[in-house]
Amino acid sequence: MLALIDHLTSEKLQFITEPEAAAMHCMQVSKEHFVIPKGKSYMVVNCGEDTVASITRKFISTDVLGEVTGHTSDFCGSNYVDRNDHHLCGHVY
Repeated sequence: MLALIDHLTSEKLQFITEPEAAAMHCMQVSKEHFVIPKGKSYMVVNCGEDTVASITRKFISTDVLGEVTGHTSDFCGSNYVDRNDHHLCGHVY
């Protein structure tokens, strides 16, 4: 494992879901540019080709995020919209 860890229970390597990583990144960027009050919530939405995933987090303190909603996703990404846009337009017009 590239000499990063020497045993399977090492704390040097941790796995995280993409929405969680995005939420943590947003927290870091927000702290660099804004004063974020405790209790403020934000939603991260990842709109991909096949799926759309979202997660909502709340600032508990400067470096701690609380969970408002868990990670949720569904197969409704851009490929789905492209394949079904004629059905969607048919209902509008």
